[in-house]
Amino acid sequence: MRVVEEEPRVVVMEGSWSAERVIRDIVEDGVQEDPFYVMDLGEVVARYRHWKELMPRVEPFYAVKCNDDKLLVSTLAALGAGFDCASKAEIQLVTGLGVRPDRIIFANPAKPASHIRYASAAGVISMTFDSETELLKTKQYMPHAQLVIRIRCDATSAQCPLGIKFGCDPVAEAPRLLKLAAVMGLNLRWSGHVVRMPNERLAKRLFYSELMNGKRKQGGQFLRYKDVQKRHLANCNIDSTRWEMLAKDR
Repeated sequence: MRVVEEEPRVVVMEGSWSAERVIRDIVEDGVQEDPFYVMDLGEVVARYRHWKELMPRVEPFYAVKCNDDKLLVSTLAALGAGFDCASKAEIQLVTGLGVRPDRIIFANPAKPASHIRYASAAGVISMTFDSETELLKTKQYMPHAQLVIRIRCDATSAQCPLGIKFGCDPVAEAPRLLKLAAVMGLNLRWSGHVVRMPNERLAKRLFYSELMNGKRKQGGQFLRYKDVQKRHLANCNIDSTRWEMLAKDR
Protein backbone atom coordinates (compact mmCIF):
# COMPACT_ATOMS: atom_id res chain seq x y z
CA MET A 1 0.00 0.00 0.00
CA ARG A 2 1.39 3.41 -0.95
CA VAL A 3 -0.18 6.84 -0.50
CA VAL A 4 0.21 8.74 -3.77
CA GLU A 5 -1.70 11.89 -2.88
CA GLU A 6 -2.96 13.34 0.35
CA GLU A 7 -5.37 16.14 1.26
CA PRO A 8 -6.63 17.09 4.74
CA ARG A 9 -9.43 14.53 4.50
CA VAL A 10 -8.83 12.59 1.29
CA VAL A 11 -6.16 10.00 0.66
CA VAL A 12 -5.80 8.41 -2.77
CA MET A 13 -4.53 4.85 -2.42
CA GLU A 14 -2.50 2.95 -4.98
CA GLY A 15 -2.13 -0.80 -5.06
CA SER A 16 -3.68 -3.37 -2.76
CA TRP A 17 -5.32 -1.99 0.37
CA SER A 18 -8.27 -2.51 2.70
CA ALA A 19 -10.25 -0.33 5.08
CA GLU A 20 -9.30 -2.62 7.96
CA ARG A 21 -5.61 -2.15 7.24
CA VAL A 22 -5.95 1.63 7.05
CA ILE A 23 -7.78 1.68 10.39
CA ARG A 24 -5.13 -0.50 12.00
CA ASP A 25 -2.34 1.76 10.73
CA ILE A 26 -4.08 4.84 12.13
CA VAL A 27 -4.65 3.22 15.53
CA GLU A 28 -1.13 1.85 15.78
CA ASP A 29 0.32 5.26 14.92
CA GLY A 30 -0.73 6.31 18.42
CA VAL A 31 -1.68 9.93 17.70
CA GLN A 32 -5.40 9.48 16.95
CA GLU A 33 -7.39 10.54 20.01
CA ASP A 34 -10.81 11.18 18.51
CA PRO A 35 -13.30 8.74 16.97
CA PHE A 36 -12.99 8.40 13.20
CA TYR A 37 -14.19 6.30 10.30
CA VAL A 38 -12.76 5.29 6.97
CA MET A 39 -14.89 5.61 3.84
CA ASP A 40 -14.15 4.20 0.40
CA LEU A 41 -15.52 6.81 -2.02
CA GLY A 42 -14.65 4.56 -4.93
CA GLU A 43 -17.09 2.00 -3.57
CA VAL A 44 -19.76 4.71 -3.22
CA VAL A 45 -19.32 5.65 -6.88
CA ALA A 46 -19.34 2.00 -7.97
CA ARG A 47 -22.55 1.23 -6.08
CA TYR A 48 -24.31 4.28 -7.44
CA ARG A 49 -23.37 3.33 -10.99
CA HIS A 50 -24.46 -0.26 -10.34
CA TRP A 51 -27.85 1.01 -9.19
CA LYS A 52 -28.27 3.14 -12.32
CA GLU A 53 -27.23 0.25 -14.51
CA LEU A 54 -29.75 -2.18 -13.02
CA MET A 55 -32.60 0.28 -12.36
CA PRO A 56 -32.16 3.22 -14.75
CA ARG A 57 -35.76 4.41 -14.30
CA VAL A 58 -35.59 4.48 -10.49
CA GLU A 59 -34.05 7.67 -9.14
CA PRO A 60 -32.22 7.07 -5.84
CA PHE A 61 -32.68 9.58 -3.02
CA TYR A 62 -29.92 9.26 -0.45
CA ALA A 63 -31.10 9.60 3.16
CA VAL A 64 -28.74 12.24 4.53
CA LYS A 65 -29.42 11.15 8.12
CA CYS A 66 -27.55 7.90 7.42
CA ASN A 67 -24.28 9.78 7.09
CA ASP A 68 -24.15 13.53 6.56
CA ASP A 69 -20.42 13.69 5.92
CA LYS A 70 -19.94 16.60 3.53
CA LEU A 71 -17.48 14.73 1.35
CA LEU A 72 -19.86 11.80 0.91
CA VAL A 73 -22.84 14.06 0.18
CA SER A 74 -20.85 16.13 -2.32
CA THR A 75 -19.74 12.95 -4.09
CA LEU A 76 -23.34 11.78 -4.46
CA ALA A 77 -24.35 15.27 -5.57
CA ALA A 78 -21.72 15.20 -8.30
CA LEU A 79 -23.07 11.83 -9.45
CA GLY A 80 -26.56 13.31 -9.80
CA ALA A 81 -28.28 11.58 -6.88
CA GLY A 82 -31.38 12.92 -5.20
CA PHE A 83 -31.51 13.53 -1.45
CA ASP A 84 -33.91 12.56 1.32
CA CYS A 85 -33.62 15.36 3.88
CA ALA A 86 -35.28 15.10 7.29
CA SER A 87 -34.54 18.54 8.70
CA LYS A 88 -33.73 22.16 7.97
CA ALA A 89 -30.03 21.49 8.65
CA GLU A 90 -29.92 18.68 6.10
CA ILE A 91 -31.63 20.84 3.48
CA GLN A 92 -29.09 23.59 4.19
CA LEU A 93 -26.22 21.12 3.81
CA VAL A 94 -27.43 19.75 0.48
CA THR A 95 -28.45 23.05 -1.11
CA GLY A 96 -25.18 24.55 0.12
CA LEU A 97 -23.41 22.08 -2.16
CA GLY A 98 -25.29 23.45 -5.16
CA VAL A 99 -27.95 20.73 -5.37
CA ARG A 100 -31.16 21.98 -6.99
CA PRO A 101 -34.24 21.96 -4.72
CA ASP A 102 -36.09 19.69 -7.15
CA ARG A 103 -33.57 16.95 -6.31
CA ILE A 104 -34.60 17.03 -2.64
CA ILE A 105 -37.54 15.42 -0.88
CA PHE A 106 -38.36 16.56 2.65
CA ALA A 107 -39.03 13.26 4.41
CA ASN A 108 -39.84 13.34 8.10
CA PRO A 109 -42.89 11.80 9.82
CA ALA A 110 -43.18 14.82 12.14
CA LYS A 111 -41.93 17.96 10.43
CA PRO A 112 -41.65 21.13 12.56
CA ALA A 113 -43.64 24.02 11.11
CA SER A 114 -40.53 26.21 10.95
CA HIS A 115 -38.73 23.56 8.90
CA ILE A 116 -41.65 23.32 6.47
CA ARG A 117 -41.57 27.07 5.99
CA TYR A 118 -37.81 26.93 5.43
CA ALA A 119 -38.14 24.14 2.87
CA SER A 120 -40.75 26.17 1.02
CA ALA A 121 -38.56 29.28 1.02
CA ALA A 122 -35.62 27.19 -0.25
CA GLY A 123 -37.69 25.93 -3.17
CA VAL A 124 -38.10 22.35 -1.91
CA ILE A 125 -41.64 21.31 -2.77
CA SER A 126 -41.56 17.49 -2.56
CA MET A 127 -42.57 16.08 0.83
CA THR A 128 -43.68 12.78 2.30
CA PHE A 129 -46.68 12.21 4.55
CA ASP A 130 -48.06 9.25 6.43
CA SER A 131 -50.55 10.82 8.83
CA GLU A 132 -53.45 13.24 9.00
CA THR A 133 -51.39 15.63 11.14
CA GLU A 134 -48.79 16.03 8.40
CA LEU A 135 -51.49 16.77 5.84
CA LEU A 136 -52.96 19.47 8.06
CA LYS A 137 -49.55 21.09 8.56
CA THR A 138 -48.85 20.92 4.85
CA LYS A 139 -52.17 22.57 4.05
CA GLN A 140 -51.38 25.39 6.48
CA TYR A 141 -47.70 26.03 5.77
CA MET A 142 -46.99 24.68 2.27
CA PRO A 143 -50.22 24.05 0.33
CA HIS A 144 -48.35 23.96 -3.00
CA ALA A 145 -46.22 20.97 -1.90
CA GLN A 146 -46.05 17.90 -4.10
CA LEU A 147 -46.78 15.03 -1.74
CA VAL A 148 -45.66 11.41 -1.72
CA ILE A 149 -47.47 9.00 0.57
CA ARG A 150 -45.15 6.87 2.67
CA ILE A 151 -46.26 3.23 2.91
CA ARG A 152 -45.20 1.17 5.89
CA CYS A 153 -42.88 -1.75 5.22
CA ASP A 154 -42.91 -4.39 7.95
CA ALA A 155 -39.50 -6.00 7.51
CA THR A 156 -39.83 -8.41 10.41
CA SER A 157 -36.34 -9.84 9.94
CA ALA A 158 -34.62 -6.43 9.95
CA GLN A 159 -32.37 -5.55 12.86
CA CYS A 160 -34.15 -2.20 13.17
CA PRO A 161 -37.76 -2.62 11.93
CA LEU A 162 -38.65 0.91 10.82
CA GLY A 163 -42.28 0.03 10.14
CA ILE A 164 -43.05 0.94 13.75
CA LYS A 165 -41.84 4.49 13.09
CA PHE A 166 -42.39 5.32 9.42
CA GLY A 167 -45.23 4.86 7.00
CA CYS A 168 -48.95 4.16 6.97
CA ASP A 169 -50.76 0.87 6.51
CA PRO A 170 -51.49 0.40 2.77
CA VAL A 171 -54.96 -1.02 3.42
CA ALA A 172 -56.22 0.42 6.70
CA GLU A 173 -54.80 3.95 6.45
CA ALA A 174 -53.59 4.85 2.95
CA PRO A 175 -57.03 5.09 1.24
CA ARG A 176 -58.36 7.40 3.95
CA LEU A 177 -55.27 9.64 3.81
CA LEU A 178 -55.41 9.84 0.02
CA LYS A 179 -59.07 10.83 0.15
CA LEU A 180 -58.29 13.46 2.78
CA ALA A 181 -55.45 14.86 0.68
CA ALA A 182 -57.81 15.09 -2.29
CA VAL A 183 -60.53 16.80 -0.25
CA MET A 184 -57.97 19.31 1.04
CA GLY A 185 -56.88 20.07 -2.52
CA LEU A 186 -53.29 18.95 -1.97
CA ASN A 187 -51.04 17.74 -4.78
CA LEU A 188 -50.09 14.07 -4.96
CA ARG A 189 -47.07 13.09 -7.05
CA TRP A 190 -47.84 9.40 -7.15
CA SER A 191 -50.40 9.34 -9.98
CA GLY A 192 -47.88 9.08 -12.80
CA HIS A 193 -45.93 6.36 -11.00
CA VAL A 194 -48.98 4.28 -10.15
CA VAL A 195 -50.39 4.29 -13.68
CA ARG A 196 -47.25 2.48 -14.88
CA MET A 197 -47.69 -0.32 -12.32
CA PRO A 198 -49.13 -3.74 -13.23
CA ASN A 199 -52.91 -3.80 -12.83
CA GLU A 200 -52.82 -6.27 -9.94
CA ARG A 201 -50.70 -4.00 -7.69
CA LEU A 202 -52.60 -2.81 -4.63
CA ALA A 203 -51.68 0.85 -5.10
CA LYS A 204 -53.05 0.86 -8.64
CA ARG A 205 -56.23 -0.94 -7.61
CA LEU A 206 -56.82 1.60 -4.84
CA PHE A 207 -56.07 4.52 -7.14
CA TYR A 208 -58.42 3.50 -9.93
CA SER A 209 -61.11 2.38 -7.54
CA GLU A 210 -61.13 5.86 -6.07
CA LEU A 211 -61.13 7.47 -9.49
CA MET A 212 -64.06 5.38 -10.69
CA ASN A 213 -66.12 5.20 -7.52
CA GLY A 214 -65.45 8.46 -5.69
CA LYS A 215 -68.64 10.11 -4.46
CA ARG A 216 -69.55 13.54 -3.18
CA LYS A 217 -70.53 13.66 0.46
CA GLN A 218 -74.25 14.24 0.73
CA GLY A 219 -75.01 17.85 1.57
CA GLY A 220 -71.43 18.98 0.95
CA GLN A 221 -69.26 20.22 -1.88
CA PHE A 222 -66.27 17.93 -1.36
CA LEU A 223 -64.56 16.97 -4.60
CA ARG A 224 -64.01 13.41 -5.70
CA TYR A 225 -60.39 12.43 -6.23
CA LYS A 226 -60.86 12.30 -9.99
CA ASP A 227 -62.21 15.87 -9.92
CA VAL A 228 -59.15 17.07 -8.02
CA GLN A 229 -56.93 15.18 -10.46
CA LYS A 230 -58.53 16.96 -13.41
CA ARG A 231 -58.15 20.33 -11.72
CA HIS A 232 -54.43 19.82 -11.09
CA LEU A 233 -53.90 18.67 -14.67
CA ALA A 234 -55.73 21.73 -15.97
CA ASN A 235 -53.50 23.98 -13.85
CA CYS A 236 -50.50 22.40 -15.58
CA ASN A 237 -52.08 22.73 -19.04
CA ILE A 238 -52.26 18.93 -19.41
CA ASP A 239 -55.10 17.29 -21.29
CA SER A 240 -56.90 15.17 -18.67
CA THR A 241 -57.86 12.64 -21.35
CA ARG A 242 -54.19 11.98 -22.22
CA TRP A 243 -52.45 12.04 -18.84
CA GLU A 244 -52.10 8.25 -18.59
CA MET A 245 -50.37 8.06 -21.96
CA LEU A 246 -48.06 10.92 -20.99
CA ALA A 247 -47.19 9.25 -17.68
CA LYS A 248 -46.35 5.95 -19.36
CA ASP A 249 -44.12 7.75 -21.87
CA ARG A 250 -41.91 9.36 -19.20
